[in-house]
Amino acid sequence: MKREARLQSAKSWLKNYDGKHVVKSYSKWFGVDSICAMNELEVLGLRFSEKQKKKLNEAYDNKVRQKQLSRARRLQKTHKSWRWRNILKGMALSRTTQREALHSD
Repeated sequence: MKREARLQSAKSWLKNYDGKHVVKSYSKWFGVDSICAMNELEVLGLRFSEKQKKKLNEAYDNKVRQKQLSRARRLQKTHKSWRWRNILKGMALSRTTQREALHSD
């Protein structure tokens, strides 16, 4: 859903919303990240303190950083297993070559 349509829909959603965590709920309901949710809620008239904004930005940055670390670990693990397979493959080839050399004499 594009932003303009989301803002139109959010007006009625906001009238019916009665929970405590409006940014998190908006983010989940409309499928946007928390920063976008906060910005759009401000457009709709909600106000957030600088402390709340800073806390949300830090949480978002931490989430992004954790996702990047997770991806890096996954790639590193894949790389290690690929490397290990090649090492084993190389060992098997060298053993085969050694056997062939012994039997050719």
